[in-house]
Amino acid sequence: MEHASEMIPTIVVGSYKGSPFLQGCLDSIPSDISCIVVRNDGYECGALRWVKDNFQGEKFLFLQDSARIKNASWVYRCFEDQLSYSINNETGLMSMYSGVYRTEILRQIPIPETRTKMDAVLYEMSIGHNYGMLDPQTKVLWPELTFENARDEVIFDRPVKVYENDFFLKYKTCHGGHLIQECCERDQARRQQVA
Repeated sequence: MEHASEMIPTIVVGSYKGSPFLQGCLDSIPSDISCIVVRNDGYECGALRWVKDNFQGEKFLFLQDSARIKNASWVYRCFEDQLSYSINNETGLMSMYSGVYRTEILRQIPIPETRTKMDAVLYEMSIGHNYGMLDPQTKVLWPELTFENARDEVIFDRPVKVYENDFFLKYKTCHGGHLIQECCERDQARRQQVA
């Protein structure tokens, strides 16, 4: 059996079909890190459900496609042990669904069907909460990555909040209730274009 210190990091990128963010995320991932892109209409829950049903590794880093790795040293360190890591904890563990998950823990959590951005936003906290209940040793990497510390920017013609430090960057596109309807409409239009 492979020792934890010999684990090859695996990143699972959840991407909505037609997302303009995906290429930037992929370009930020070092070539010696395994990467799986899950593109579906089920948002982050759909991607996590795919991992739950198909991934055979012990751990994986889940990122949305609007994330960027600026310095990968932290990724390698997170795969040197048996712990889980949450990127931040703004809405609880695995905020923005982002973090290093242990597959055995994820398989114990019911993951709902999500067909709209509203569904995805509602389930973000419950999945993180359930994960933390099953794995209370989960560490938070950067608690300072919060809405209050994020800056405003426009990317791909939409307002985003930028969560950033020396190691990680995340463009948060749906950062308030007023944007959820807009996200749902944009996703529906994209769904029709890609179909």
